[in-house]
Amino acid sequence: MVIIGVSTHGSNVVSSRFLKTDASDFIPKPRLEEALIFRINQNLELLEQIRNLSHIARCDGVDSQ
Repeated sequence: MVIIGVSTHGSNVVSSRFLKTDASDFIPKPRLEEALIFRINQNLELLEQIRNLSHIARCDGVDSQ
């Protein structure tokens, strides 16, 4: 699961607290639409990589026999 926080209070303190609670990313407002789309896609790609690694870890050696 990916959690991306968005806030008008874009201070370093707010973003640090949010990320320390296991959030995936933090985007201060106002934001550029292009930056928002990039950050969402980046987090989705990370999730896909985690899924692939998890699959490889579960199946390692099983498929090669």
